[in-house]
Amino acid sequence: MEYVNIRGQLEYKNVHGFNIKLTKHFFEFSLLIGWNSVDELLQSRLRNDLSRFAKRFGKAIYLPSICEVDVLLLMDKGGTWENLLTVLNEELGVPKTSLNEMLESMERRDKFPGYYIEYF
Repeated sequence: MEYVNIRGQLEYKNVHGFNIKLTKHFFEFSLLIGWNSVDELLQSRLRNDLSRFAKRFGKAIYLPSICEVDVLLLMDKGGTWENLLTVLNEELGVPKTSLNEMLESMERRDKFPGYYIEYF
């Protein structure tokens, strides 16, 4: 496991196949092997556990692996929620109505697979 502290941002890399970033306003979790690589039971458990962190921030954004937008950097540079959504819409297309819809779009290799926002 590698631990990095950059400008008050804590990053834990490759913790059993996970990357975790913590900042004052954000929590980012990424699964190195891909969300579809784990079964539905593990997906459900991870979402349940991660929702405890996300509730502190009010919402969770699920991004496809092809996303090249550095959300944390964008927000760290003073971006707003509206700025973020504009950038994501340009990069990925409109948000999906469910996580499964986004995953299905990724499996079809759609050019714009979208993203999913879960509000708490």
